[in-house]
Amino acid sequence: MNFNKGDEASFYKIILSDSPYLRLPYAFANKFLEKGENKKQIVILKTAESGVEWRVKYLRIGDRYYFMGSWLKFKNQNRVEVGDFLVFWLRSPYPNPIFEVYIFSPNGCLKNTASSSVHLNSFTDCIGNEKISLVEEETRDIVSMETMQEPLTLWRDVKESYKYRMPLTSAFVEAAGINDYGNLRLENKDGKTWDVIFGKYVPSKTPIIGRGWFGFLKDNKVKIGNSCVLTHVQDNLVRVHEVKKRGRTNGLKSKGR
Repeated sequence: MNFNKGDEASFYKIILSDSPYLRLPYAFANKFLEKGENKKQIVILKTAESGVEWRVKYLRIGDRYYFMGSWLKFKNQNRVEVGDFLVFWLRSPYPNPIFEVYIFSPNGCLKNTASSSVHLNSFTDCIGNEKISLVEEETRDIVSMETMQEPLTLWRDVKESYKYRMPLTSAFVEAAGINDYGNLRLENKDGKTWDVIFGKYVPSKTPIIGRGWFGFLKDNKVKIGNSCVLTHVQDNLVRVHEVKKRGRTNGLKSKGR
């Protein structure tokens, strides 16, 4: 496709999980959204003829591309559910990308979202029969890519020096959109939560979980030498579970800092 000739780009996604972010097709994002060294930008999503706009963060991590941040708000306000089929039309290209989004229910009908009263006929007139067949051909690849998508996770070994402060990576923090939170809520496998302080370690500016981390480890009997898998759920909620390693490990003991 070539915007100089007036063509418009599009991609399709089937929602298979309640993830707070959306992984984009590599071929589409790499061609139409990736410009130079810019790894993070804002795109605008709007449902057809609604006039409502959502500013959503677009982020590249390695060779993967995501909609983050307000994507969860877009999902909630438009009642996007598992099984829905979404069509994204890029109406305005870089540097100010604007997508028009059509949301279909599993029954194949255009969904009556909270922000859109568009009827199915307007969508049919928009894309035409030739492009409908293209949707059917490309859906199989998209389903395969979506199935391979994993939740946004970070593995951390619990070292002796990490008992009181657990460093995170900047990539994980940015992708999860938790930069501006002063605290996090940690959730164990049973759904119980702990509030912890979140900030940056000076002078390296490394993002860390601070006060409250040791209490979480102690309450959950996490052992030194094992690993913790941190999974971003939504907003400032992060689920943490312990992965045991073979061999002898030491229990946590409270000592003077």
